[in-house]
Amino acid sequence: MGSSQGMIADHATGPHHPMSTITLTILCPMQMEAAKLSGLVRRQGWTLLTTGIGGDAIERALAAGVTRMIAIGGDDPCNDYAIKTAASHSEHVRATVGYDRGQAGAPYRMDGLRELLDSQSGVVAIGETGLDYHHDADTADAQKALLSDMLSLARDYRLPVVIHSREADEDTERMLSEHAAAWDGASDRIGVL
Repeated sequence: MGSSQGMIADHATGPHHPMSTITLTILCPMQMEAAKLSGLVRRQGWTLLTTGIGGDAIERALAAGVTRMIAIGGDDPCNDYAIKTAASHSEHVRATVGYDRGQAGAPYRMDGLRELLDSQSGVVAIGETGLDYHHDADTADAQKALLSDMLSLARDYRLPVVIHSREADEDTERMLSEHAAAWDGASDRIGVL
């Protein structure tokens, strides 16, 4: 797969998500490779549709009646990919930008994220970010610091946050409760899990 290619993960959300029947998430190539390697695709029963920034998977989704999609960021290349995909399909695709828990302990550019947020109208949320103690328990403190930075950024820009949490429920709940207490934006914009 070339660097301009990504994937769309298409999965039924099931009875535990009564507000939605289909979720389409556009993943950048690095996220897709990680999902394949981890077995996530097989375990979740996702259908993977190859798409480039102008790819036909988005057109197939539109033909099937899906009119809103989100391209998920998580590191610098995926943030750029999400923004380019949203710009290429601005009527139906929005982007998230941020740093995923896999970036914990590595240098990341908060000023770069602020520049993206200041210059991009298609960015609708911060993320994906969160805590994952299943794979990365040894970086728990760095993950919490990173999540704290992402939540602060979300408050500064009054944007929701896309959260991934695995085997970190107590810390995630505590940090999101603190985030909610500090939130001064509209109550319906505080976040998504």
